[in-house]
Amino acid sequence: MDAEELASIPLLADLTPEQRAMVAEKLNEREVDVGTVLAREGDYAYSLFFVVDGLAAAAHETRLLTTLRPGDWFGEIGVLTHSTRSANVVALSRMRLLTLMAWDFSDLMHELPALGTRIRERAMERLERD
Repeated sequence: MDAEELASIPLLADLTPEQRAMVAEKLNEREVDVGTVLAREGDYAYSLFFVVDGLAAAAHETRLLTTLRPGDWFGEIGVLTHSTRSANVVALSRMRLLTLMAWDFSDLMHELPALGTRIRERAMERLERD
């Protein structure tokens, strides 16, 4: 996915084209089929994900937390806290995702501090809500 296409992800929409290009360099594209487990509660969090196409369900134990749609992202809590996944995430349809490895995420937080602040704020909102 190129830098212009990243503007379709709300978290990245306010970045300049140059900043989105920095992010794009660190992303890997992944396609998965329905039923694919994208994150397993309790597993170490080594990446975060941006949903480009498709739907996924995020659940804690047996409780549905949310349905993830294009433009959403997940996995930031474990990456930010250097801990394990706090939810199970399963593809409800064929999906196209962008993944950002934890070490690249850390680099971006230093290079783009405003982006880091937004991600941390969103993580706190999720923790308080869930």
